[in-house]
Amino acid sequence: AKQVQEGLVALMKQIHASHPQLRAILLECTELPHYADALRAATGLPVLDAITLVDYFQSSCTTAPSFARKVLEGFLGVLNPLVAASAVVKITHATL
Repeated sequence: AKQVQEGLVALMKQIHASHPQLRAILLECTELPHYADALRAATGLPVLDAITLVDYFQSSCTTAPSFARKVLEGFLGVLNPLVAASAVVKITHATL
């Protein structure tokens, strides 16, 4: 787990340096959320997983916002879900 975390952090630092306009990281693989805190600390970017993002999109269409929506908007500010999706980098097993 330590080697995987170090590799993910190094890779994300490299991606973030190449694309400074990034506003968030989406961990698409269900095995990667374990490393979200390390990625968040290394990059200063919000890190979310696919389940949290789906919850955010779903709650953006309701009158009672969910916890995920409140958290993401706290990180990113009030935003259009389509804008949020366009500013996310995916790290998948294929990226590794």
